[in-house]
Amino acid sequence: MPKPGPRTTYKYSEEFKATAVKLCRLPGVAIKDVAESLYIHRYHLPAKYNPVITELDEPNYFRWRAHMLAGIIFTNYKEFVLEETGTGTRLTHTESFKGLLAPIFRGQMEKGVPPVLNSMNKALKDLAEK
Repeated sequence: MPKPGPRTTYKYSEEFKATAVKLCRLPGVAIKDVAESLYIHRYHLPAKYNPVITELDEPNYFRWRAHMLAGIIFTNYKEFVLEETGTGTRLTHTESFKGLLAPIFRGQMEKGVPPVLNSMNKALKDLAEK
């Protein structure tokens, strides 16, 4: 059994983290190789997450899907629906998650996702109203 005692904890700069993420996003670069080259665990790096448009009906409807490990681990669906109203346009923006990790992260997603979606929607609204 391990003995309690001092541990080494590393603190990485935001620049280091951003560089690691950029390296992981390069085509043909394996996350495992980035982790090994930077001497960090691969679970500290983002998984490859490439969205694919699944439905498009311009300018009214847009849906995409992104997944990790063929959707078994985690799949994210995002949908935008634009509807004309008497006073303008209504945007309905939904996001859903499926896969083995979805139930585990449900609580975090219920807290963290709505503010991100609201921020994204506000930015879209501000841009559309310019």
